[in-house]
Amino acid sequence: MGCLKKHRKRLSKKRRRKGCRKIIVKKIIKGTRGSQGPAGTQGLLGQQGLQGEQGQTGLTGTTGLTGTTGQTGQTGQTGQTGETGETGPTGPTGPGATGPAGPVGPQGMTGLTGATGPAGPPFTPSSLFVSSTLEQNLSSGPPGGGEGEAAAFNNQLVNGTALSFTGPSTINILESGIYSIVWEIAPLPPGEPGISVFALFADSVLVPGSNYGSPAVTNPYTGQVIAALTAGSELTLNRFDDTGGGVILDTTIDGNPIINASIVIIKIG
Repeated sequence: MGCLKKHRKRLSKKRRRKGCRKIIVKKIIKGTRGSQGPAGTQGLLGQQGLQGEQGQTGLTGTTGLTGTTGQTGQTGQTGQTGETGETGPTGPTGPGATGPAGPVGPQGMTGLTGATGPAGPPFTPSSLFVSSTLEQNLSSGPPGGGEGEAAAFNNQLVNGTALSFTGPSTINILESGIYSIVWEIAPLPPGEPGISVFALFADSVLVPGSNYGSPAVTNPYTGQVIAALTAGSELTLNRFDDTGGGVILDTTIDGNPIINASIVIIKIG
């Protein structure tokens, strides 16, 4: 403070201030530090500054140790049943015996009617008629019955392609099929009681159901049959009984001309 009084007059105001500052500063630096005063009250919190730029991602840390497995939780409620999937392919049959058959299931619904198939070839009807006005004496079959002498025919009428006739006795089957056959015979009664039996033969084999007979006093009589015949067969009308002697087919009855034997054969299928 003495320095200030001594130089007050010579120093300008400006210089006086400057010199005083230097002297005061020097005094403060060189003085001993006083004890720290009590902390002042905390000032108000300043406004938050702007957010800084995001820093670079730090290095990934090492994987931590695996923790112990937790306890199993309680079983949840059963969900709804899903839709049934498509049936898979049938697997190969395994070994083992077949089990017993199960009961018969209910009858299923009738399926739709299928499409009409293609039309088959047109059916051509065929027929043949042979008859006889020949006088004949036909011998019987062997003992026990069988193929005897065949009746002869001298008239024929053929329609279609399934049949033909070779005289005097053979009808030729040209097409396999089902045939309706009717035959008739008119023998004279023998001089003594006896019977007359005739039948159809295909290749010397009896056509089942074609053998018919009559007591000697009954004339004429017929036989009829439906038979399956194969192409290439030869059909004849033969005596079938084994009574011996001959069966006479005359050309008249009391002077009137007659048909004494005939066959009608028609292909029906």
